[in-house]
Amino acid sequence: MLYLKSLLKKVPTIMPDNGLKLIWDTGLLFLILLNTLIIPLSLSFDLETTIETNFFQNFDMAMVCLLTVDMLLSILTAYYSKGVIILKKAMILRNYFYHSFLWDFFSVIPYFLTPFVQSDFVKLLLMFRLIKMLKIFIGLEEHLFLSDKIKGFYEIFKLMLVIIYMGHFFACTWVYVAKIEIRNGVWNSWIQNSNLVDQDWSHQYISSLYFAVYTMVTVGYGDICPGNVNERVICIVLIILSCGVFAYSLNKFGTILEHMYRNENVFK
Repeated sequence: MLYLKSLLKKVPTIMPDNGLKLIWDTGLLFLILLNTLIIPLSLSFDLETTIETNFFQNFDMAMVCLLTVDMLLSILTAYYSKGVIILKKAMILRNYFYHSFLWDFFSVIPYFLTPFVQSDFVKLLLMFRLIKMLKIFIGLEEHLFLSDKIKGFYEIFKLMLVIIYMGHFFACTWVYVAKIEIRNGVWNSWIQNSNLVDQDWSHQYISSLYFAVYTMVTVGYGDICPGNVNERVICIVLIILSCGVFAYSLNKFGTILEHMYRNENVFK
């Protein structure tokens, strides 16, 4: 630790509102967005075993490299505490290890454990990158000075991401449940009942996403539905979660629009 502190003293401190740092954070944010969409997709459809998915493996390797670099940048970046900027390297290092290191560590280490521990749970730990994404969102909000209207569109963008993520995770979970059932000899899963077993993964995903979306918005066409008790239990949990998130998002969406146009009318 002492050697690390002495080494850090020789490296210049990065200001949190530095232009290059904000560009780095924005780029990393969008890459994590893409990566955290790919992870459940890969788990549900076992894409890593197919020839066409070298992209997924190479992309995840690149993400590990980028996240490791970001960990190094984080221990060099000043931060604000109660409105005061902290520039001392020792305090920056302590703050990082207390508040961010654990989440960053778990967003990287599962990649190295995967070759030795063949478990979907280990791969699922990569979703800790969502916490990293949330921290970047918060950091950008603190250092980007946006007008009320632009901030409103920014909030709407975040809500749309929440809805997209919920639908995506719902769809991937729904496929994953059916695949486990088929491995265990269940003959009446929703995939089998919908004649999708022999379809490629993209067709299965679109069908599952279609089910997820119309379930979230409480339309319920009924052409795809749970095929057994286990699927009904899983579906109940997913419906409660997804409908709650969707209802909250719609309410928040209305509040944002009201705030945006109220400020615009006051300005006029």
